[in-house]
Amino acid sequence: MSLQHKREFSDGAWRYVVEEESGESFGSELAYAELDEDVTLVSGSEAAPTGVLSAGPITFDGETRVCIEFYCFLFVGGSGTTILNLWDDTATDLGRIAFIGANTLAPCLVRRFLTPDAGEHTYRIRGWTSSGGNGQVAAGGSAVPAYVRITTVDSA
Repeated sequence: MSLQHKREFSDGAWRYVVEEESGESFGSELAYAELDEDVTLVSGSEAAPTGVLSAGPITFDGETRVCIEFYCFLFVGGSGTTILNLWDDTATDLGRIAFIGANTLAPCLVRRFLTPDAGEHTYRIRGWTSSGGNGQVAAGGSAVPAYVRITTVDSA
């Protein structure tokens, strides 16, 4: 499957979206983990967010490019902005990967491409709200499970 990249730009009057093939494709699956119950995001702190889902430990060679993908059926905003961050283990915040506004909801599918340093890494999705009120990653009931998946990326 060839990967598509989207670029958006504006000339002031019009907004343009350009899709182009990247010459990359998904390779081998290194990790896959599912979540089949809702997670309430109770933390109001980016430094100490609520854990959502972990891909488990993987040993990398320092040269292989990977795609870290997270999906949930419904991402629910609390009374403030609700944010998901990608973490490497529990000590290194790699940044915000998704957000949703207050009192809104939508499906969530995000990907981050990177080349991890050599050694063992455990990638995790963690969430928090900016101004109180609980957000939620909905994955229970009749919804399909949320997941985190890590695959290698092959260059053409």
